Amino acid sequence: MSQRPPSEKPRRSNAPRPLAETVIQAALPWLGRRGLAEQSLLTHWTDILGPVLAARVHPVRLTKGVLHVKAESGGVALELQHRAPLVIDRINTFLGRPAVERLSVRQGRGYAKRAPRRPAPPPLPPERRAQIDKALESVDDPALREALGRLGHAIGRLQAGRGG
Repeated sequence: MSQRPPSEKPRRSNAPRPLAETVIQAALPWLGRRGLAEQSLLTHWTDILGPVLAARVHPVRLTKGVLHVKAESGGVALELQHRAPLVIDRINTFLGRPAVERLSVRQGRGYAKRAPRRPAPPPLPPERRAQIDKALESVDDPALREALGRLGHAIGRLQAGRGG
């Protein structure tokens, strides 16, 4: 084993670093300015609150034992205030220390995650399209025939997407 002399600086490695390590180092100053230096609170918010409530409530900052959150509506804010002792207990249990003493709930939009878009249904098979169009030939009103045709084609595409 060779040891470096104490005056020599440690060599920098050009080996790749894990992305999570880099992102956390870059995000900590930004999160700290907002009082959310406890990044695990953000990354595990859904695990702490559950998917239904977490989708409607977002942490804003944590200062001096007060977790400031935004609720998307007054009803959600009221529900959160009612559940505050349970929520505080779950947060503190998750963090492993009594970091939150109380919640400050404001109504407003947070940084809501959008639900993933469903893929577009596959196109309607030509034989199914012809079958729907033939069934609509007996409809006299052209506006009604067009509306029923759009409905039939939409239902046909959905059924084709499900394999039915």
